[in-house]
Amino acid sequence: MTPAKVLAQFERHYLQEKAPSDLEHVCAGLAQWLASAWDLLDEEERTRLIEIGAWLWRESFSRTAGSGTGDPW
Repeated sequence: MTPAKVLAQFERHYLQEKAPSDLEHVCAGLAQWLASAWDLLDEEERTRLIEIGAWLWRESFSRTAGSGTGDPW
């Protein structure tokens, strides 16, 4: 699989209206998967996925006017 093919899949998914509208659910799913795969990923992969998660969180936050979950740290 090439990056261009993955981007084409993203576009196709979007155009077929399969892109999820519930970003909170998407964020939670990404967080669950990332937590389970954390030790298998290198630092660059972790950083990239955290950046993606932060973008999704920002979009979800702006849509729901900030109903945050609280910082577990």
